[in-house]
Amino acid sequence: MLNQRGFSVVLTAWLVWSLPTQITADQSGGLACTRCLLDYDGTPLNRPLRVMYMDKPFTTTNPAAINASKRLGIPYSCDDPKLAQPECFRWQNWNSGWMGALFTNEIANNLGYDIEALTPANYSAASGLLYSGISPYTRCVYEVKARTVDICVGDFWVTDDRSRVISFTADIAIDFLMLFAKRQEAEELSTVFFTNIFRPFDPMVWVSMVALFVVASVLIWLVESRPRGTSPEAMFQSHKSFFPRTDGLIKTLWATFHAYFSQGDIGSYFFVTAWPGRLVVMGLSFFIYIICASYTANLAIFLTRIASATSGVSSISDIRSLGAKVCVLASLAAAFQNNPLFPLQSDDVLVFDDYGPMLEGLQAERCLAAIAGDNENRIFLQGSAARYSVCRSASDTNGYSTCADPAVPPTLVDLTDTRGPDYRRFCNLVQIKDNAFSEALSWAYPVADLMEPTLSAWLVQRDLLGAARTARQRELLDKVPAVCPVGAANPSAVTGQSRLGITDLGGLYFYSVTVVTSGLVFHLVQVFRGRETMQVRSRTR
Repeated sequence: MLNQRGFSVVLTAWLVWSLPTQITADQSGGLACTRCLLDYDGTPLNRPLRVMYMDKPFTTTNPAAINASKRLGIPYSCDDPKLAQPECFRWQNWNSGWMGALFTNEIANNLGYDIEALTPANYSAASGLLYSGISPYTRCVYEVKARTVDICVGDFWVTDDRSRVISFTADIAIDFLMLFAKRQEAEELSTVFFTNIFRPFDPMVWVSMVALFVVASVLIWLVESRPRGTSPEAMFQSHKSFFPRTDGLIKTLWATFHAYFSQGDIGSYFFVTAWPGRLVVMGLSFFIYIICASYTANLAIFLTRIASATSGVSSISDIRSLGAKVCVLASLAAAFQNNPLFPLQSDDVLVFDDYGPMLEGLQAERCLAAIAGDNENRIFLQGSAARYSVCRSASDTNGYSTCADPAVPPTLVDLTDTRGPDYRRFCNLVQIKDNAFSEALSWAYPVADLMEPTLSAWLVQRDLLGAARTARQRELLDKVPAVCPVGAANPSAVTGQSRLGITDLGGLYFYSVTVVTSGLVFHLVQVFRGRETMQVRSRTR
């Protein structure tokens, strides 16, 4: 899916590399030039440049507008006409975030034009007639198409459907898409503290196993019984003998279960004297041998699954085979529909208008996986550094950033509040490493057709100096440290080393200690009763 515009980008880079750092408008042939943009009719541009800024944390941000909203004590939004402050519409204020800083500091200052700063609060009716979808970024693309905007500033993916509408500048960087799924938390798998050690087998297996032990114990007790007068010494070794009495039946039951716990060493507990008994013991030994091996294997798998707590799916094929959905942004859904080679088609996806609502949909299990880029992985998942709105109304089935009913306000979610309920909300998402899913999209600015050569030339020239990489490092990576625990929201989480916690084996400790303690209590009771018996005997003498 990587947009194939290599020839034009290389040509632009060669032309820029061969030219001086800055060329004025009267120097013909210059591409990275000042005051040399062309208007839609091909004449020199003699008006302010109309730039629409797509507000997004650490990408395109306006610190002055944020501070103005704080001073007034109102929610910050440059996209809502009712909340947008005058600072939202001064282009010099959009100097933060890696895309905003790159454009303001490296491009806008060199173009030599006044700039009319616009935001989604300025969406025109003309673009609404051309585009009725839910993606605010694609809406800006159609603003350029409607000639109400000259340039859109933000981390725009260059998709085939957008490229058919308007032009894009030279590629700024590459975004490698990743597939994320909800992590099966260790708490979810260890909710029943006392039963984890029994979960490798179905309950009916345990019931049938106990029933077989009881039946085998009774059979051994019966076939090894002898008429009265038979010498016990000839039949049994003293400490292993049992007789056709109640205590003998209890002893066979104990020996059978103890043989299971010692993994099949049944011969040490039964001294059989006849072939019927030998055959019963042989059948029981075979059963115990197989059931112990099966339990050990399943217990290892189950407890490792608890420790690693992975997503439960390993590929898009798994998701499709389950008939589940993948949450995607509207812009990606459109790209998938036009690409028959892509592993996901329209029936496989659930569409959202923004990342926050999309990840909320994944958390609510409306889909089994979601697709996000590298920046969103850092901001939303690893860094918990985003703020967004989402409609959580029970009557709203979309779950977008705004409610279908204008009278219902969306819920504001703040992932950055370390004391709030949503801090590290998406740390339970892990990357699915699917070899069949290897997709990437380039980032670029949507721009008016006749302005594209000049804008691309400036971008290529600045990129040769590492401006884009520097801006992304300074404005995003350095400002958003990873706050999720090691192994969470991390691509290596699925393949990390497994470790079992005390709660995972809680039932084992509980039952073992209980049985051992009961033996001690039984011993103390016997000692106490023995002393009482001795005292009674001493009195009778």
